Amino acid sequence: MKCQNCGAEIGNNRFCQYCGTQINTVMQRQQEQLSMSGCPKCGSTNIQFRRENQGEIRGKTAKQNVYATVGFCKDCGYTWYTNTNIGNKRKKRSIWQTILWVLGWIYIFPVPLTILLLRKKDIKNTFKYGIIAAGWLVYIIFFVIVSASSGKNDGNSKVENQTESLMEVQTENPGYTSVSEDNDFHLYTNAQIRDLMNGPRTEKVGEYVVIYANSADCTEDTLADLYFNYFLKNDFNWLAVIYTDKEDNRGVYINKGTIYVNTFFEEDEYGDYSTKSSPDELLYIPGDDGSSIVLFG
Repeated sequence: MKCQNCGAEIGNNRFCQYCGTQINTVMQRQQEQLSMSGCPKCGSTNIQFRRENQGEIRGKTAKQNVYATVGFCKDCGYTWYTNTNIGNKRKKRSIWQTILWVLGWIYIFPVPLTILLLRKKDIKNTFKYGIIAAGWLVYIIFFVIVSASSGKNDGNSKVENQTESLMEVQTENPGYTSVSEDNDFHLYTNAQIRDLMNGPRTEKVGEYVVIYANSADCTEDTLADLYFNYFLKNDFNWLAVIYTDKEDNRGVYINKGTIYVNTFFEEDEYGDYSTKSSPDELLYIPGDDGSSIVLFG
């Protein structure tokens, strides 16, 4: 059993010999829930805990070593601190949060500028009001230019919207398949990007891709194009191509460094896929030239 406070292995003792915390039935149940929750990234329960020395605290008469318990997932290699107060990294702001933050400052820029300058008592009024007027003038000119530019693009926007609508219809239809008639054919044209959730499905840990295509279109050239020009250029965990002309949910499974052809896919209650080997499964390895794949074995 592990101490709920510091995570140290303490056996069946009533007190933790590392931090002195008393172990009770409530803490035991909490520890069991922590272990059952598994890896925060992939949800696996194949995890282990270890103690790391975080340094020492020196008092007037003595010093005390500070330890933190670190979890390690044997399946995906993810490490985390079980004590949420230790080793937490500041969450990165998402791209949309950054965009909204920048737009917010652009739209309200003259307001805080005006307020700050009006509060300044050590600046001459002539200079102060001149800066305020210049700020508002720049603000108005900026929005006039933006409005004029958006008006010029109305015609092109209609054509782009029609093209996007057509692609959305194709993407939403799982049975849609493009037939390779020229050199511009790509399997990833109809790619569907899905969220990869952890085991309890409480947190997004990544993204994977599902593509519905005819098995005849999954040639070595199109799969090489899919791997090098789409999969490697995006931060996806894995990719699945489901054959639309097969009734047994077979397809292609792509992970970094491996491409399995004719593998089985099983769909769960949430619509997510998992893989299972098939007797006629083929393994391809990406070639060193960065543009072709090689049949293994």
